[in-house]
Amino acid sequence: MRKFLSILIVIGIFSVAQAQDSADVRTIDSLNNILQNLPFGFERLEALDQIAQLHYNADSTIKFAEAEIALAQQLNVPLKEANGLRYLSWAQYYSANYQLAKDNLYAAIEIYDSLADAHNLAITYSQLASTLMMMSENVLADMYYRKSLKIFIEQADSFWIADTYRNLGNVCLRYELYETANDYFRQALDIDFDLESDYSIAEDYCNIGESHENIYARKRADTLLVIAKRNLYRAYKLANRVGEFSIMQRTLEFLAEAYTIQASVSRNPLRQHLLDSSYNYFNKNFELINKLGFEDKRLQTNMKFVRYFIVKNDMRRAKQLLDSLNIYIDTLDNVVFLNMLYQINIEYYKAVGNLQTAMIYTDKCAELESRRYAEDIMVRTAQMHNEIEFDRQLREREAVQREKELIYKARVARQRLVSIFSLLGLLLVSAFAVMAHKANKRYHRVNEQLEQQNAVVSHANQQIKESIQYAKRIQSAVIPSEEIMRILFADCVIYFRPLNTVSGDFYWAAQYGRYEAITVADCTGHGVPGALMSMLGMSILNEIATSLTDDEKPTAAGVLEQLRIKLIGALRQRNTKKGRTYDGMDMAFCLIDNVEMTLQFAGAYRPLLLIRDGKMVVYEGDRMPVGVHYLQNEPFHNMKIDIKKDDLLYMYSDGFSTQPGQAPENIKFGEKRVREMISRYHNLPFDQQLKKFSQIFDDWRKPSSPDAAEIEQFDDVLIVGVKI
Repeated sequence: MRKFLSILIVIGIFSVAQAQDSADVRTIDSLNNILQNLPFGFERLEALDQIAQLHYNADSTIKFAEAEIALAQQLNVPLKEANGLRYLSWAQYYSANYQLAKDNLYAAIEIYDSLADAHNLAITYSQLASTLMMMSENVLADMYYRKSLKIFIEQADSFWIADTYRNLGNVCLRYELYETANDYFRQALDIDFDLESDYSIAEDYCNIGESHENIYARKRADTLLVIAKRNLYRAYKLANRVGEFSIMQRTLEFLAEAYTIQASVSRNPLRQHLLDSSYNYFNKNFELINKLGFEDKRLQTNMKFVRYFIVKNDMRRAKQLLDSLNIYIDTLDNVVFLNMLYQINIEYYKAVGNLQTAMIYTDKCAELESRRYAEDIMVRTAQMHNEIEFDRQLREREAVQREKELIYKARVARQRLVSIFSLLGLLLVSAFAVMAHKANKRYHRVNEQLEQQNAVVSHANQQIKESIQYAKRIQSAVIPSEEIMRILFADCVIYFRPLNTVSGDFYWAAQYGRYEAITVADCTGHGVPGALMSMLGMSILNEIATSLTDDEKPTAAGVLEQLRIKLIGALRQRNTKKGRTYDGMDMAFCLIDNVEMTLQFAGAYRPLLLIRDGKMVVYEGDRMPVGVHYLQNEPFHNMKIDIKKDDLLYMYSDGFSTQPGQAPENIKFGEKRVREMISRYHNLPFDQQLKKFSQIFDDWRKPSSPDAAEIEQFDDVLIVGVKI
């Protein structure tokens, strides 16, 4: 009972202090005094756990969490040690020490997993995902958020389900999928209203305000900014009422930014009023940042403050603040913040008319994006290289095994010969017994060697399978999901049937401003070599797509020509003699302008099928690949096509058309049959089209007689259809 009361005293004093001013030095001192009076043991450990969990100041949290970890290790209480690691990583996260936070979270996960503590494990997954997002490891972050969501749904924990919806919305913000992010935030808000959680409702309003602010930046509809500000006001009011300073800080940051944006497009005298409001919110924001010790928020808010001075046309103060930020430009390891800093430099130097310096920072932005994708492809290429090396080692071991089997058979043959001669006379019985004994020993020795080799080969084979399965997961993560495709287009069908575990065929899509880009490509080879080419192709396309802007009016042919140049450079190919085959890719590429309702198409050996009102129009691509070719100096032809809502676009690789069938001559399916198949079934719902494509492909390979074997798949198969 005495222990329980002591803990309540600590928590009670802390709660009162938090309501008044938790950052006050005297409050920290009083907490330290109480802790010093508690006896060493579990009572003190429980108090440290509660204080570290509830405290919001980053520096103080580190102190309490480290004390909890040390005491938990001494008392051998792994649960409290894991809790301390989680609280410590929270403070490190807000101090911008993301790598330390990540390492401590992995350590906490290992402990929770050993304790089978599913609930704390799921919470830590979620916290790890937030840290990974700040390190720009967005795909991995999304994976951990979904792992945590699965556990929370199994536990029917509405509070944490809503929290995970918020986190998934933040992932969508990172990918600039603002409408989808807003849907996640609305789902979280619905749950939080049922839970009557003011803290969570405030966070939801803040997130919805942020998403509408981003949608406004894209669409420039004034009503969106009004909705954003209304939700941010609600968030601030609720957060202030319940004393949630971190949400208050975020809300003030977005409000300051919203007023800056509004002032940039307004005229006097309203413009000055908007600037004054923005300045007021920035000052309140900095006060909270100092209270909380959030270093990452200080840097981020200062960058937005530079934009405020640019809009105000106070270039002297903008330059002073920008220079203080540029000190960190060479040491900043957060890719998101570094990109923001480059962008604000571009805005400043454009505003003062120094276009040369603005172009330098524009190049840095492009280099940063290229480096990120280059690092991705290097990691994935290394993975593929390891698989090829495993395959080579496996073949060598198989050769050694075959050689030992031949030796074994030869020895068995000699043993039989000895047995025959032993029958010639009793005089040789003794000699035969000795020889048989020696041969038997050799037989067992060879057997043992063969078993060892079999074990080595089996282990290597398992490693290769696991590596290729991991490569498949990487390739699947890079190729757009059907969910993303349906966000970009009204609806879609994707018939994707790789020949091996990984594929040389790929499809890719992205949205940048008013443009939607989509392509279907068939790389040289299939399996691991083809997949390497596909990863390289998608990496270069991502790099090119980041440079697409409304002002430059890009063309589909221009994208293919950039891809060809970068691909040839990456593969270091030079010879262009006619008749030779080189690594490259055939592809159909479309660039859709949603404002003018036009489509640009360029093709490398692959066509585009457009179906409108039941009629099909075929647009043929150029008869040259993307890569080294004797016509590589010839430009790709750019076709501009007017499009309408509900138009259907189909692109496909040659895997379906080149598939042999069961006819005596093994006739290929053919291009004509592919187009007839699409024309016949295009009016079906996309899910039924998918079933038809699969059924027709399987029927074509069925045996023509009961004694015949099924024709094996010949190549990777890919058909993609989208609705405008």
